[in-house]
Amino acid sequence: MSHVAFSSSHPDVLAHWDASQKATSAWYEKVKKAALQLSPLPDLERLETGFGIDRQWTGYKYFGRKEDIPAGWKIIKECWLVPKVSTVIGKEADAIIREVGHLEDPRQHMPGLLFDWFGQQPAMRLVGDTLWMRFGDDWDDKPSRVDKTIWVPRTLAEYYTATEKTDA
Repeated sequence: MSHVAFSSSHPDVLAHWDASQKATSAWYEKVKKAALQLSPLPDLERLETGFGIDRQWTGYKYFGRKEDIPAGWKIIKECWLVPKVSTVIGKEADAIIREVGHLEDPRQHMPGLLFDWFGQQPAMRLVGDTLWMRFGDDWDDKPSRVDKTIWVPRTLAEYYTATEKTDA
């Protein structure tokens, strides 16, 4: 039977999850503080790239007029506002953004889970003292991907019953 859902209350899993959530909160705080230094840009929606694996603040989403682009910034890919590093203002903005660094995906070093950069990554939710993990329906349950001494195979019904409690 192929399982797409798992749960774990293993202390290493919970410690890793807790540390990754704290790191995520700290990273977003760094982004907010840095964005305030880039006035008048902090009101724009931040552009984050990295496909969820390594999140990185790149610039802003911008749908305004080209003539309203702030000095030291440029548009790429039609709506990405990024520092124009050939200018002093752009270099300063780029340095502020780079100082924030990247945010590592919490699943990357999760105990008992072999992280696959190009494969399907699971959704994860903490419910009480149990971390629940769900892959997509088409996931091929390769035994080498999930250590079943740390992660307990679950049915989708069990997964949804547990995680829907947090949605109420």
